[in-house]
Amino acid sequence: MTGWNKTSLAALLIASGIWLLAGAFLWLNLAPPSDGARFQPGEVVWRADGVVVTPLDEQADGLRAGDVVVEVDGPRTEKWAQLLLAPGAPRPHWQFGQTVSYTVRRNETELNVPVTLGQYPLAAIVLADWSTILFGVFNQLVAAFVFFKRPADPPPRILFLGSAGMLGATAWSLGLTVGGLVNPLGFWMFKALTVGAYFL
Repeated sequence: MTGWNKTSLAALLIASGIWLLAGAFLWLNLAPPSDGARFQPGEVVWRADGVVVTPLDEQADGLRAGDVVVEVDGPRTEKWAQLLLAPGAPRPHWQFGQTVSYTVRRNETELNVPVTLGQYPLAAIVLADWSTILFGVFNQLVAAFVFFKRPADPPPRILFLGSAGMLGATAWSLGLTVGGLVNPLGFWMFKALTVGAYFL
């Protein structure tokens, strides 16, 4: 059986939704200004006093690996985390080149660190996690080839959906950012991809 049916169309629709969500998450990281750091994937970064960041392009006078961000532009990170469930709460509108005040705990000392916002360091992330990203893309291409050859057969559909979920879950490599905590759309998209798509 090689023709299309409702189930194969549903599989294509679900996979397309995952691709669109992953593309939107990538754009959401690339479009606004960035502090150049992420919450390191695979590590415990949430702490009672703040969140641990890992700069992708460390500067001597900026954020450093292991810094615990305690406050962002005034409010504590705990307050920003609480506002993740308050979509109507006022949020800052940061601009490229703007300097934002972070309070960080570094070596048990609290410091005010001025962070100049710039472009999201996508190249650094691709260099750091190229094998994961390449595996996700290649796996999806192979699964798509098999699926489009035999869309009505259950094994190609399962392979296609599983690889779409895996590709969507590579958002894990981009990681969450402080910007995704302050403006929560990125946070919820990240969770949808790294939890929802991954479980698929």
